[in-house]
Amino acid sequence: MGRPYGRGHTMPEPPERSELSVRTMLLLGGGGALLVAVVLGLSLILRGGGGGGTPASSAPVSVATASAVEVPQLAGLDAADAASMLNQRHLAVAARIQVPSALHAGRVVRTYPTAGTLVPLNSGVTLYISPR
Repeated sequence: MGRPYGRGHTMPEPPERSELSVRTMLLLGGGGALLVAVVLGLSLILRGGGGGGTPASSAPVSVATASAVEVPQLAGLDAADAASMLNQRHLAVAARIQVPSALHAGRVVRTYPTAGTLVPLNSGVTLYISPR
């Protein structure tokens, strides 16, 4: 029935909670841990990880460095000279955008990415040029 409260009223009993036994919780936890261990073990086996071979830090770093180049300082140069300099470094002119500047006409005001930025070979560099 219920618990009495107030005059002639009863409060309904709360529903019973079904609780997992300690044994069930241990079995579920152990099964989950075993599943994680199996998945991790299989991923190591399939990737070929675990011991021999080249250390992870040697080959990829040298390859990434060899395939990137620093954007040169081009500000103040003539746009044609700047394009030639980019070409020598295996970079391309992505766009030429005219911007107001106190520099002489046709001179590079700035670049994007900025000078000194490391970019992949054959990347495009935008030249911001003073108007003619």
